[in-house]
Amino acid sequence: MKTAITQEIIQRLHALDEPKLQEVLDFVEFLSQRERVALDIPLPRKAGALKGRISIAPDFNQPLDDPEPLAPSCQARGAMQGMLSSVDEFSARKEEEQAQEER
Repeated sequence: MKTAITQEIIQRLHALDEPKLQEVLDFVEFLSQRERVALDIPLPRKAGALKGRISIAPDFNQPLDDPEPLAPSCQARGAMQGMLSSVDEFSARKEEEQAQEER
């Protein structure tokens, strides 16, 4: 049964032009990927697949001249720490209130 289906697909593929064949290939890859995801099979990696697509600035390892661009993230980190300490204080107050109510 599978052989008959395969032969039918191959016959129909021969009648398609190049752009349609590319669409078919894309669809077959999509189906394979969907099956891998359903089975939780990791996609195979190809060594060098990103070669030439990623570049690192020549001065990447040099110290920053102006640390000011980092200031907003540092301020955000400080705000988060303040929020966490506020949460801790709130929790401590709630525990004290509950302890007083139990007395």
